[in-house]
Amino acid sequence: QALTMSPEEQRERMRPMRETIRNNNVYRWAGSMLLDAARLRKRGDLDRVTGAVSDPPPSVDNVVSIFERRRVAMS
Repeated sequence: QALTMSPEEQRERMRPMRETIRNNNVYRWAGSMLLDAARLRKRGDLDRVTGAVSDPPPSVDNVVSIFERRRVAMS
């Protein structure tokens, strides 16, 4: 069908497809994904949606002791 239609009809059909591609490119998709993730994180829903279990952040004492043990092990 595309081979037999007039150039004008081809242009008319291509216009909406090009507009769709212009509006829905990879950059817009990635930005939308990041914004959605940020909204979920802000609401505290990200772990529920992804199934991840978030541990509380380690205490400063724990971080220091882990660092010290690894430093000693590397010496």
